[in-house]
Amino acid sequence: MAVKKVVSTKLTEEELKRLEIIANRENMSVAAIIKLCVNAIINNEIELEKGELKMAVDHIEYADLDTPFGEKVERKLNKLREREYPERFIESLKEQMLTGLDAQIEMLPKKFNPKRIKSDDWGC
Repeated sequence: MAVKKVVSTKLTEEELKRLEIIANRENMSVAAIIKLCVNAIINNEIELEKGELKMAVDHIEYADLDTPFGEKVERKLNKLREREYPERFIESLKEQMLTGLDAQIEMLPKKFNPKRIKSDDWGC
């Protein structure tokens, strides 16, 4: 019988939040998702190269990127992959885009008012 060991890691709140979203969507626990990632590395589905993840398949795509908008974003990011930019840089760029989008949304009024369009005053 194999002895199982507990291994822990520290995650940022953002990383944990994203893992929880994926876990809920897949009806799994965060621990099960992490175990899948470990198994993918062990089974050479994901390779490590100079401290970076290198996918045996193309790359991991986030949820909902199979929408037309998501596909456009991925095509743009694939240009960076072709130029051999590290995946962590590309993931950082994705986070920056999402953060910028969140900031823009937060600046808009809480409720849309069509009267504001006429005066070009969006209440910002």
